[in-house]
Amino acid sequence: MRWSKVLNVVECHAGGEIGKVVTGGIGDVPGETMFDKKVYLEQHLDDIRKLLLFEPRGGVAHSANFVLPSRHPEARLGYVIAESTEYPAMSGSNTICTATVLLETGMVPMTEPVTELVLEAPAGLIRLRCECRDGKVTGVRFTNQPAFAYHLDAKIEVEGLGTVTGDVAWGGMAYVPRRWGSRSRRTKAGTCACRAS
Repeated sequence: MRWSKVLNVVECHAGGEIGKVVTGGIGDVPGETMFDKKVYLEQHLDDIRKLLLFEPRGGVAHSANFVLPSRHPEARLGYVIAESTEYPAMSGSNTICTATVLLETGMVPMTEPVTELVLEAPAGLIRLRCECRDGKVTGVRFTNQPAFAYHLDAKIEVEGLGTVTGDVAWGGMAYVPRRWGSRSRRTKAGTCACRAS
């Protein structure tokens, strides 16, 4: 048998969401930032995303995280997130999976009971506080990039519903929050605290 490509992949999950963390086999990807590297992967190496996330190796609920060298002086490493349909700039569950794999495989030294870590995502620097015990990551907290509103009171045409008015916000992904009554619920977000199981 002749192998054309070998990838090192560690599967992990955060809250039931499956994250395949690619720890080797890609090498470095051109770009100054993780966002630049994300764009390069989308345009030139999308076959790797499809290999990992489409049947028979993946599924619609699977994600992949490509661990790459970061050029940012504060970041230990960087990662690019790939989902079955896109390359999002940030994802909480994928961040937890990536940090867990980096620490539990020894790619980044683990300090018990807490390891502080800075990683670069396509959205920017993510500062993590990982609780560790007996060589395992037991909890991850991180500070996300600030949330913001793309559009307030945007008029959106929805087939079968007509014109719907809503706010479009970013908080790791783009969302249209559901309106409750005549007032929408707007929140300020910036810190996400999550527990790995």
